Amino acid sequence: MNYPIEFKLGNYILRMYKDLSVTKYKKKSTRLPEMWVPIKFYKEKKNRKNDVEAIYYRFELQIDGKRKTIRRHRLNYYAHHQDWDIFDSSLDNQIDHIHGTDAGDYIHNLRIVTHHQNQMNQLNAKGYRWR
Repeated sequence: MNYPIEFKLGNYILRMYKDLSVTKYKKKSTRLPEMWVPIKFYKEKKNRKNDVEAIYYRFELQIDGKRKTIRRHRLNYYAHHQDWDIFDSSLDNQIDHIHGTDAGDYIHNLRIVTHHQNQMNQLNAKGYRWR
């Protein structure tokens, strides 16, 4: 796919670049016909079982009058598959990092899975527990 990818999310027009940076379109005035403002991602750390720490990058947008938090890996998948519902947070619509979160949010590392499938490739998941 050719970068940058330009797509619409809510009332925003966004561009995603090859390095996973994102800009949003902002019309300044009639003299400056177009301006692209960078979106700043924030780190979100989550501790999982066995003290494995997952790091996600997120940002917030005002969509339909509500503040929405969007993670970068979901945005990247949406940029490549715009028919997918990015706001569906059901257990059947999770984005899985195929090679783990350390491998990055690149599209070749992302796939849609169910919650059960997403739990199967945790680092220490064996399908059983100790008593």
